[in-house]
Amino acid sequence: ALAKSKRRIEILIGLLASSFAICAYRLISHPQLYERHLTDIFLAKDRSEFTGQLGEFLYESNMTRYGAFSVGLILAYIKVNHESRYKKYFKNKTASVAALIAAAALILYGTSLPLYHPDSFYYQNFSESLNFFVFVTQRQCFSLGLMIIILGCWYSNWLPFAKLKNFFGS
Repeated sequence: ALAKSKRRIEILIGLLASSFAICAYRLISHPQLYERHLTDIFLAKDRSEFTGQLGEFLYESNMTRYGAFSVGLILAYIKVNHESRYKKYFKNKTASVAALIAAAALILYGTSLPLYHPDSFYYQNFSESLNFFVFVTQRQCFSLGLMIIILGCWYSNWLPFAKLKNFFGS
């Protein structure tokens, strides 16, 4: 369907945007998943019910997993249709540095929030809206960070990307 469309990138960006909306909708439908601390859920006596729901509604459902899939489609679209543009972009060392910083920030955001430590800064002033936002955005942001790393490994000769390319190539 994408190959026949003239608005491929708009469709792909729409898919990615809708994945955020679907994650938000699923959370709004189950507020008990973001209204409590994650550590509270894991340490509670009724934890099996909530961890099961968390997995079912946010991690195992195809409705919430397609965000990462759409990032992969965007990556394939770039590779097939805009390779020369990205080769030119990544030849610039400043652009490569900016891409690496952006990728690192997105990956760190997607993996390092201390959701599982009850005494972490994240829970000192617990905010349901922040918890909601994190649950909605974490997976897609992590995927976008990985996409930038892959693009850098493909097109940049700058040392960190070259080392990553060698590491992943082995």
